[in-house]
Amino acid sequence: MRSPLRPTVAIVDCGAIQNNVGTVRRLAGGTNVCAIVKANGYGHGAVEAARSAITGGASWLGVATVDEGIQLREAGITTPTLILSEPIGRDAFEACVNNTLTVAVYSEHGFALLDDAAKHAGTKASAHLKLDTGMHRVGLPARDVGDAIAWIKASPNVLVNGLFTHFACADDESSAETTLRQIDAFDTAREVLRKSGIEIALTHACNSAGAMRYPQARYDMVRSGIAIYGLAPDDWMAGWTPPDEHQPLGQLLLPAMSLVSQVSMVKELASGDGVGYGHVWHAPADTTIAIIPIGYADGLARNAGRNAMSVLIDGHRCPIVANVTMDQLMVDIGQLVDRGTSVAPGDPVVLIGSQGAESIGAWEWGLARDSLAYELVCAVGERVPRRYLERA
Repeated sequence: MRSPLRPTVAIVDCGAIQNNVGTVRRLAGGTNVCAIVKANGYGHGAVEAARSAITGGASWLGVATVDEGIQLREAGITTPTLILSEPIGRDAFEACVNNTLTVAVYSEHGFALLDDAAKHAGTKASAHLKLDTGMHRVGLPARDVGDAIAWIKASPNVLVNGLFTHFACADDESSAETTLRQIDAFDTAREVLRKSGIEIALTHACNSAGAMRYPQARYDMVRSGIAIYGLAPDDWMAGWTPPDEHQPLGQLLLPAMSLVSQVSMVKELASGDGVGYGHVWHAPADTTIAIIPIGYADGLARNAGRNAMSVLIDGHRCPIVANVTMDQLMVDIGQLVDRGTSVAPGDPVVLIGSQGAESIGAWEWGLARDSLAYELVCAVGERVPRRYLERA
């Protein structure tokens, strides 16, 4: 594979992912960790993220789609892997069985298709029953768990070796009410299954935030996505110190992705000159701008400049101006030039990461677009090369 010729690169620290898995496991009291590597490993690269997480101690992997699971298998990864939502269609269930993927099931139709696929393959299919305890997304409503008892007994080729749910508000700073209600509903459903004679080997409920904040819900395993990539589940949690720790979470986790580029052109502007599409920004005085070869096709928000985002050049914040375009953005470097700093094509630019004493994190980008750090790292496009450090 030829080396990328573009200066815009996402640098992924595999050692950070390994470290973060260990940190999550410690903060979760030593329970098993299922590393969530869906969405191309939250933009970090699914295969590399999975290998790093396994090296760091993850005993399971979680993905959103059957295709994502097959990608891991084709890369030679044999770690137990859970498809987090029930697949659609017979072919998808057959693919799960043929690739030894564990599948979430929560409907009579899903149980029937999985049982049939396993029967034709001459094997037992692995499944985790997913309960909806209040997220009100996918999953069997917990109050209807009795229906699942009948489906399980009618599916002799399906081994239900897991039971799980998903929390809606585990990262809510101001209230625990919803999460506690979900835990109660989950525990009640577990007891119904137990009394019916159905023993489940692996129970899990917590996401990253839940794993750290709700010890009573850690059960046999926790599922961690955002935290294994070194980002707090919510912005406020970066400054939150977990029980028995001496540092805030934002210092315990190591961000795994840096996003860097280079200056491609430097241009002088006169006061009043309009820049970019629509001329939404005009130079307030004579100044200098630098053009950076990264744009909204690479995952940045078109309105990043209007939301006061900056990049780092020469260790200083330089504001993005005008509309971010598909392939490029413009930054005002007048402050650097005025104090005698020379900026030229090829100079390094940091969008996520550190340069000198300054840092810009994924949460800063997420909040600027009225969203989350998750969205920014997941959105870093495929045409941005990934460079892996400490490759697992």
